[in-house]
Amino acid sequence: MIDNSVMNYSVCPYCGKQNDRVSSIDEETKRPKKGDVSICIKCTGISIFDEKGELYKPSEEEMELIKYDEKEWDKLVLYRSYLLYLNTFMPDMNPN
Repeated sequence: MIDNSVMNYSVCPYCGKQNDRVSSIDEETKRPKKGDVSICIKCTGISIFDEKGELYKPSEEEMELIKYDEKEWDKLVLYRSYLLYLNTFMPDMNPN
């Protein structure tokens, strides 16, 4: 179930998009905590939340840890593909 939760602004470290909502792919939405992974709705960059709720680009080691859980990685790849499709072929459907 994908749900939205309002939060403080976070800024994508790749494209600079300001985001004020979070969604969860497979559980009820909660406020992000340190170490939670995020996908930018605009550029689909993968980031991580820090202790202040701000996003940063993961290091190579952090990306390897993210990829280690194949089931979760597959979900991230699928969601990124969905966002890329929306951004490319249905831009009016994605509120970026």
